[in-house]
Amino acid sequence: SKAIRLALTDLEKKEKYINLLNERLCLHFKSYPDILINKTKYSIPHILNISLDGIKPETFIHAMEEYEIYIGTNTACSSGKISTAVFNLYHDKTRALTTIRISLSYLTTSEEVTEFLRVFDSVYEKLSSLND
Repeated sequence: SKAIRLALTDLEKKEKYINLLNERLCLHFKSYPDILINKTKYSIPHILNISLDGIKPETFIHAMEEYEIYIGTNTACSSGKISTAVFNLYHDKTRALTTIRISLSYLTTSEEVTEFLRVFDSVYEKLSSLND
């Protein structure tokens, strides 16, 4: 019961904070013409799903791991490489094959988001230049 009580303490405040972090990431990614934000009004703010045009998701997540930043490519319960949720929403196989997932928590700090975006930009620029 203590775990439930702790989880529910300040729940609205925690959700509002996570929403702000999610929106900050979305605003940043909107500046990239080759990044698609896979989000609807029903999406939970704890996980942001984006598609990277022209970069293999596995390559991107391994490059981020070099900086000790860990993101995923699909849901843990999914089988295969395609994001069925993204495919069902957009009916775009390429978009569904190039997704990465960024998880957020009320414990995620603003400084961590700033560092994530700094590393993201650097890795994205480096990997994008390989495709030119």
